[in-house]
Amino acid sequence: MSFAEVFLRVLFLIGVSIVGLLLGKKLKINQKDISTLLVYLISPAVIFLAVIEAPAGYNYYSFAASAFLLCSFVSLCALIIGRLIWKDSTAFLFAFGGGTGNTGYFGLPLAIGLFDAAGAALAVFIIVGVNLYEFSLGYFLTARGVGTVKESLSRLVKLPILYAFIIAAILRQLDVDVSGVLREGLANFKGAYSVLGMLVIGITLSHISKLEIPHRITVLEILGLALNRTVCDMDYSL
Repeated sequence: MSFAEVFLRVLFLIGVSIVGLLLGKKLKINQKDISTLLVYLISPAVIFLAVIEAPAGYNYYSFAASAFLLCSFVSLCALIIGRLIWKDSTAFLFAFGGGTGNTGYFGLPLAIGLFDAAGAALAVFIIVGVNLYEFSLGYFLTARGVGTVKESLSRLVKLPILYAFIIAAILRQLDVDVSGVLREGLANFKGAYSVLGMLVIGITLSHISKLEIPHRITVLEILGLALNRTVCDMDYSL
């Protein structure tokens, strides 16, 4: 795929976000309702289908596990640094941001469009690892910033994405054939995942009346992302 095609795909997603921004200002849409659908319905469906449809021939789970461990490690390092700088819940927010990125709304549709079935599956399982971090340790960290450990764990076990991944992995290991009708139905969630996710970003921005950039956390997060990218780009072939 050419650079122009990649650019157009990214531009389309940004355009969807801008549409969300305009709609949010005009219609006063509540982004929390859409986010709830993404977390509790659409995201689990996409993850379930990705695991079921992954072609044979790769140890996909190692990619998901590596992504999960890397994100978790970086977030815990960020938490240690954050607790030295901030004494409030900002440290937990910084820790969550240190291990995550916009892998779903941008990464998932681009991976599916750029690679063949095997390459897309590898990218999807890496994204699954990042999502598992976001909805497990990452969610725990953000919830911990405003609640107790018990409350955070209670919220964690209610997230369906974990169960969707586990059920799909079990069905795959047992060679259970998922019907074509079910696959076709779940495939519709892929587009909804990207479109609604970008709309949520735009709608959220539309509710910001005054833009204030927290310079310290922004600079530190950028440095953390640069370090994370450097680690990911290292040659581990030896």
